[in-house]
Amino acid sequence: MKKIYTLVFLFILASTGLFAQKEAYTWAFGYRAGLDFNNLRTTSFQATRLHPSTGTAYISNLPSAITTAITTYEGCFSLSDATTGQLMFYSDGQTIFKADGSVMTNGDNLIGHVSSTQSGVLMPFPGNPNKYIVLSIGLIDASTRVVYSVIDMSDGTGKVLNKSPFLKNTPLTGHRGDLGESVNVIQHGNKKDFWIVAPGSGTNSALNAWLVTKDGIQASSPVVTPFSASQVASDNTYFKFSPDGKHFVWCNNLSLNPFWFGDFDKNTGEFSNIQMGNAYFSEGALGGTYSAEFSQSGKYLYVSTGSTINAYNYVSLAANPSGYSPALYAMTGGDTDSETKNSLAVGSLQLGPDGYIYGTYYDRFKSPSHDLGNLTIGSRRYMILITNPENPMNLNIYRLDDFLNAGTGGHVGITSFSPSWFSLEIDGETSFCTDAVSTTIKSYSINLAGTATSKPTKLQWYFDYDNYPTSYTEQTVSSTDMTLSKNASFAPVTTVTTRKIVVKAFNGSTELTDLEQSLTVTLYPAASVSAANQSVSSGSTATLTATASAGATISWYSAATGGTLLGTGATYTTGAITTETSFYVEAANPACSSGRQEVKVTISISAPTIDVSDPVAICAGSTATLTATVSAGANAYWFLTPTGGSPVMTGTSVTTPALDYTTMYYVEAQNSGNIPSERKAVKVTVNPCTLAVNPNIHLIN
Repeated sequence: MKKIYTLVFLFILASTGLFAQKEAYTWAFGYRAGLDFNNLRTTSFQATRLHPSTGTAYISNLPSAITTAITTYEGCFSLSDATTGQLMFYSDGQTIFKADGSVMTNGDNLIGHVSSTQSGVLMPFPGNPNKYIVLSIGLIDASTRVVYSVIDMSDGTGKVLNKSPFLKNTPLTGHRGDLGESVNVIQHGNKKDFWIVAPGSGTNSALNAWLVTKDGIQASSPVVTPFSASQVASDNTYFKFSPDGKHFVWCNNLSLNPFWFGDFDKNTGEFSNIQMGNAYFSEGALGGTYSAEFSQSGKYLYVSTGSTINAYNYVSLAANPSGYSPALYAMTGGDTDSETKNSLAVGSLQLGPDGYIYGTYYDRFKSPSHDLGNLTIGSRRYMILITNPENPMNLNIYRLDDFLNAGTGGHVGITSFSPSWFSLEIDGETSFCTDAVSTTIKSYSINLAGTATSKPTKLQWYFDYDNYPTSYTEQTVSSTDMTLSKNASFAPVTTVTTRKIVVKAFNGSTELTDLEQSLTVTLYPAASVSAANQSVSSGSTATLTATASAGATISWYSAATGGTLLGTGATYTTGAITTETSFYVEAANPACSSGRQEVKVTISISAPTIDVSDPVAICAGSTATLTATVSAGANAYWFLTPTGGSPVMTGTSVTTPALDYTTMYYVEAQNSGNIPSERKAVKVTVNPCTLAVNPNIHLIN
């Protein structure tokens, strides 16, 4: 925003574990000001009521004030440790400061412009622990680019890298429209990657989204969504997302007070249903929308226009943007140092980890050129507080006088964070296989650190809400245990099955419907597969068939691990088989795998043939020659029994021992595969032969 000489940085650190994280627990903004949500004030703070009535109120558990090294009119960022909430580093947009206020190594000369409303974003580097990506942007202009730098925190103190492949202030390209003033980051639908979003203005207006993965930023190929925004001028301001990342709002500092809003697809990076909304302001207010913020549930949107806060039901606004009338709340008042009465104006709005919306409250008639030195007086230590943003028609709005430390003060900007930290969601696995026999146990948790005045006293956990809407497990909520978890039991399933997990919150017997959350879980049967071995004649193909558990995809491989994917589906036809070959089949669903099972294809050998005939009869005491005719490659084996036993002779022509009586032999053929033919009986007939009489021999009495 050209009226303000500062640099705005936003940041996001969304990941698969979004719960009980405290990255947003310490804020640094304005002139050396800051807030600490780790250390709450020990006594209730006396606040001035602005709505719904006048007077004073005492509010407990507000963050304590701290003093920082920052000096900025508008934007700033800070990052706290995810576990402890202790400050790690922060920035006024030109210099990155360590927690002790000293300058981070190579942390100066960031190229964001001092008059850019949102000159940058700080985000994690996916898949690169301890690294963060800083994005910067200047004033709106045809030559303006989003540039990025990388912070390495692996040494605990941090440094900005400036060696290949991470050069400081590397530009992103490929966008449409004139960039400037507005930029943000939102988590990808896969909960691993991110999108960098920068709107482009002018005749080629568009919303540009660059994908960020563990391999870096796709710096030259953004997803571009064109839209008509003829009223977008050079005073672009905040671009923000709803807590679930499905909606956006883009403010613009024009006298017509417009802002743009619509839907965002976190999986594709595309925007849709882009519409223009109107904001209204009270007398003396700045002529345009400046900042916006969603409530924790995402149902309600708040837009600041200087001395007025506009409150919207988002669904109603999207259904009828031109005819929708927001609830208006005028922020009027001045102090002894104001040049004009009613000069106090609301600047940035930001959802806190306690579920309240905080806003800066500054004297808009004191220009930055002569006001920075006076940040410690009067309104400079004021802030605005909304304690029930889930009830826009009856807000509780307070002015916090002298809320910041003496010697410090706020101005237009406040530390901005992604809504990811403040989302109330059920955390746990959403897709897995059940055990084939035993019950599967999974743990689910929910973080309640942002439930504001509607803090629940108990939760009801429903682990199969669609089928058993009255069956729940109750859990008590304590003031110190804001991250709660429960184990869920899942019996084995034989088909792909969904379960709806619901958490309902209660304060006493009153259900807090705005805090109700649900999560759909997909259960898969334990993956299994079976397939029979086959035998084929040499040179033939084999068609292998497998059966698998429901919902599984069958894949065929050439090896037990690795190897080549040969095909998918219940059947697979091999090439010509000449030797025994092993194939491997696997069944897998989106959640688990059966592992690979071996399937053998062997070469089948046909049973041999045999032909025999009975020999001529022999005399007792003689031998017999037995002959069998067998198929090629086979041999004959002779037995004394029709089945079983051991062969007594081997060969196609054998001679029996001398036989004294008729004997039955049984012969079979066997080939190289030890495949036998049927046995055939061979009968050797033995006769008691009489000696022939020699006529030359005479008996003598």
